[in-house]
Amino acid sequence: MPRRSGRGTLTDQSFTYFQATGSFRFAWQREAKMSFEAEFVHGDPLMIDHVPASAVAAGEVVVIGDLTHIAHRAIAADEKGALAARGGVYRVPKAAGGSSAIADRKKVYWNNSTNVITTTASGNTPIGYTVGASVDADTDQLVEHCPTA
Repeated sequence: MPRRSGRGTLTDQSFTYFQATGSFRFAWQREAKMSFEAEFVHGDPLMIDHVPASAVAAGEVVVIGDLTHIAHRAIAADEKGALAARGGVYRVPKAAGGSSAIADRKKVYWNNSTNVITTTASGNTPIGYTVGASVDADTDQLVEHCPTA
């Protein structure tokens, strides 16, 4: 029987099977990065129960009253899920371009219309404080989620 090798794919990975040695070699493919409004980086957030009227995506910033909350997992409409109420550090989008740099430990707000953070309080909801400074060209910023500060 001739020795053969084969190729195939398994969901998010490709592999080569070597019949001579009975081994596989996997070539991991990077998955397309999901689009998050807030990507959890580290920390120990306080989670609260939430039953949304409409579906909530993982990483979505949810404004309830005067507070921002963050979904770590997707929540179906009318199903009980959990939102981070405070705590934790998240990577969130910010506007890029002229005069958009934000200093370290600066209080920032969530603009629920543009889905980016801003230093402008008027019309926006507090989300927390920056962790590290950003420059004009940056499109995201680390933020300590502390909406009541």
